[in-house]
Amino acid sequence: MINYKPIEKMHVSEQGSVVLKVENIDTHEICALKLVGQLSNKLNRLIFKREIGALRALNQFNDIVKIYDSSDTLIYNQKCDYGAILLEFVDGQSLDRIDFSSYSDLEKIVICKNIAKAILHAHQCGVLHRDIKPSNIMLVDGISKVKVIDFGNSKLKTVVDEETTKWVYSTGYVAPEVAQGQEATEKSDIYSLGAVFYYIFFAAPPANVGCLSENLNSFAIIPAVQSLLMQMLSEKVEERFDDVQQIVEILDEVIGCLNANNSTFWFTVDTEKLTSLKRQFTVESIMTFSQFLSTYLVNEFSTMYGIYNSKYDLYEFVGNELYMSCLYKKDIRAFSVIKLYSIPIDKRTKLQRIFGIIEGKKCFSGFGFPISGKNDSNRLEVQLRNYDNERQTLESKNNLFEELFGKWRQSILEEFEKLKEKSIQVSYTDHWFDGNRIYLSIDNIQGVDIDDLSPEIKFVFDTPENPKERCIPIGSFEDVVFEDDKTILILTLERGITSGKLWPFLKIKKTIIEDYRRKSVALRRQLSAIKALKSEEYNSPGLKDIILELSAPTMTHSITSLHYFNKNLNDSQRQAVIKAMDSNSISLIQGPPGTGKTSVISEIVQQILSKSSPSDIPPKILVVSQSNTAVDNILEGIFSWNSGEKIRVVRIGDKTKVSKDVATNYLVDAIKDKLFENVHNLSTQFVKDKLAVYTVLESDDQRIQESKISNLTVWRKAEEIQEDWLKRCGDYNALRYQIINSSAIIAGTCVGFLSDENVRDMIFDYVIVDEAAKATTPELLVSIVKANKIVLVGDQNQLPPFADGSLSQLSTSLVKDPQYRLFDILFDSLPETHKQFLSTQYRMCSTIGNLISTVFYDGKIITGINDEDRKHGVPDFEGFSIVWIDTSKLKRHDSQKEAGGSSYNLTEVGIVRTLLEKMNSQSNAKDLDVGIITAYRAQKEALLKVYKNGDYKAIGNIDINTLDAFQGRENDIIIYSTVRTNGSIGFQREKERINVAFSRAKCLLIVCGDIDFFETWSDGENKYVDVINYIRNNSRTCKIMDAREVIQ
Repeated sequence: MINYKPIEKMHVSEQGSVVLKVENIDTHEICALKLVGQLSNKLNRLIFKREIGALRALNQFNDIVKIYDSSDTLIYNQKCDYGAILLEFVDGQSLDRIDFSSYSDLEKIVICKNIAKAILHAHQCGVLHRDIKPSNIMLVDGISKVKVIDFGNSKLKTVVDEETTKWVYSTGYVAPEVAQGQEATEKSDIYSLGAVFYYIFFAAPPANVGCLSENLNSFAIIPAVQSLLMQMLSEKVEERFDDVQQIVEILDEVIGCLNANNSTFWFTVDTEKLTSLKRQFTVESIMTFSQFLSTYLVNEFSTMYGIYNSKYDLYEFVGNELYMSCLYKKDIRAFSVIKLYSIPIDKRTKLQRIFGIIEGKKCFSGFGFPISGKNDSNRLEVQLRNYDNERQTLESKNNLFEELFGKWRQSILEEFEKLKEKSIQVSYTDHWFDGNRIYLSIDNIQGVDIDDLSPEIKFVFDTPENPKERCIPIGSFEDVVFEDDKTILILTLERGITSGKLWPFLKIKKTIIEDYRRKSVALRRQLSAIKALKSEEYNSPGLKDIILELSAPTMTHSITSLHYFNKNLNDSQRQAVIKAMDSNSISLIQGPPGTGKTSVISEIVQQILSKSSPSDIPPKILVVSQSNTAVDNILEGIFSWNSGEKIRVVRIGDKTKVSKDVATNYLVDAIKDKLFENVHNLSTQFVKDKLAVYTVLESDDQRIQESKISNLTVWRKAEEIQEDWLKRCGDYNALRYQIINSSAIIAGTCVGFLSDENVRDMIFDYVIVDEAAKATTPELLVSIVKANKIVLVGDQNQLPPFADGSLSQLSTSLVKDPQYRLFDILFDSLPETHKQFLSTQYRMCSTIGNLISTVFYDGKIITGINDEDRKHGVPDFEGFSIVWIDTSKLKRHDSQKEAGGSSYNLTEVGIVRTLLEKMNSQSNAKDLDVGIITAYRAQKEALLKVYKNGDYKAIGNIDINTLDAFQGRENDIIIYSTVRTNGSIGFQREKERINVAFSRAKCLLIVCGDIDFFETWSDGENKYVDVINYIRNNSRTCKIMDAREVIQ
């Protein structure tokens, strides 16, 4: 179903394309719909493909019409196969409909400059417009804004089309060489741009370029503009400007000169100001008041900077040496000087950086004297007030930014310093070299057990005092040997490092340290991302303002209703997909446990890819997550519908941390090896076949033999060349670049995806972040500053981001505070049109699902599976889905602490042992899938010891781990050991942890612990009270069981 209704037909092009003004049926938003058809015609399809490609590349610029959506299957006038491009509706006039005779030269030049900037943006993105003419340029909001439209004839320089076509050019605006059949270039666009400028000034295109000089001389036109047009419209391509940037700079200069000459500002001064300057010895004592006004002040303020001080309602100005503050007198339309004095050069320079430059003629009159002649002082007053408003808005925005991101920046810098302190440090008593090795007689080693040194560890001299080279590389760990009571460290020197370079540090026995820079790479990337957001170096429209809640994100519905690839998506999942696709910048999906967020991500990816036809360049999608497991889960979902590898997918990451299937199918090296093997086999077989064809046979006559021998010589030479090429191609870095650059989907962890240098400069059409609530704010920024559109998927009610308190206490406090967590901030601030809560869970039986829904999600989650499919198969708990085994009645059940501070509870360990023994003896034990979770490392170790020492082989699967390691996993049966029985419940007071622990269970949740202690603990928020109340209130399927029953 189409989501827009036509209002009027706005334009029909010479090629037959139709532009309609349309209205969204639901939101009533007005857009433009361009119809190109029918696409069965190769020329139409090429025009359609080119325009979409160009507009997508340029969607970041406000001076080029924005594309919202496209479709290649629209029906129009009862004909199918039409291409449709949904565009922003530009409410303005095209240049060919404007009478420029009433415009001043300054206004015309400002329009020309704005058009040039738009074409410059296109060229910077590799797009040639190839049809620049007045009807393809819209003027909006007076002269301040232009929009370049109609990129149907455009061409992306990086794209080679399969079809070759000669487009229809516009007479009068096309460059001469293009009209003669040559290829279009930036310089042909520059010619067309010059022809548009000519039209703006003279209401017609240049009729005869050969007589251009005569034509221009016959008009009264500014010499600089005349010279500009002569060069832009030169018949000789080499005489034109090299790029549009030069044209923009020239027009900027002309505008500056015209502003200076066209504006006159008046200031009134009394005689006391001259007297005061004489007392300060700033001016000569013989200077008259007339000289002071007409010469001295005019020269002094020939270069003037100004600002409006809203606090005191004053206008402040700085000249070459003087400072003056003024009141504005509306009755005489002049600035009245109340202070005028000389200021030091350092203060003057500082003020000049803050103040705005004032272009125009400055006139000074005595106080009370009449002002006559041209007077634009009122315009300057408004200009200064506007500048102050802009400055205050920017200052307010910067303050908001610093409030949120300043602390994150500070925490990262703290981590930098701590990394250095925690790095391995080696002091030594002696050293010597042998070839490319250095031997160090160790005096002391800190930060690592000597047995844990590995070849991956590199050592450096830390030289913070040297700004050019803060670290001097030494080498990598090779070995440790023990000789004559000495411990000798052997390092392999870095390439290019000589004993001479190291000698200044070795002679003073400067401590060598582990190269902390490798560990700090992630921190540097996060700092860079914060900097990029602050300086607005990103592509997603208004991202900074959206995050700071200064503006709301926008949305545009698709041309037609979505066709879902996964027919089993529920309503909330479908809404999530729609909102992600319709958002023009950012959308957020909250996915509670078991609600199928991976399925939603997979559907969104398919929807994005479906927007491009097989012959198009597919959109670039970056998929990241905080954990490698989550990334691999998404890719495995994609593999289910992309098994034929129609869409190229690349996984960035360490092979040892990636699942086996993903590593085999998606790691760059694996793809490269497959590609190389395929090329190797095909080319080798091809050459082999050719050699066989030209092998001389006894039955061949002499003529054939001679021909074959000649060809055989050629193909044996070809075989040598092929073998050499294959050898060089085997580790050819360009092949890696081509694989990554041609991939539609690139996946990795939130920061780790940048580990491949080929990805670092990429901009992505979409960035999808899974587990977004588990990433710190700076970690999220690393990926989203590279996006045109952003989809964040996560759940702020599950485990929060991790921060290493030993590196930064500040970061630990920030990850616990929702005011500094980006996912939480956006969840609270984004409108409903840009966020979706997934409300149906498919993991847990209804009893466990309702517990999670009631305690953690205000009852918003429903269960989407049948309880008959969630039978746990444990006879002792038949009919119950939640069981709390209460240890409070046991005499000896207290928790204890090990030396490291972690807690354990041997009573609960014993109960878990008993439960496992009973399950192991069941006839259906092989069908049981058990997860054992605890919040404490010491308890995990104790449970693992029981498992290793016992015989539970009959049970199908047993997982034992801390709850932090369980997010994203699930088991039929979960046994949760609470451990604590006195003092505090510790970090189990964090509701996110309880949610994760309990929501891992699909069929049966067993909680083992002191129910009295957890129910009565009241020093802070305690979600266990709600959990216990739920169990008590649902006695039909929930049970509190005395631990003595289990032990007996």
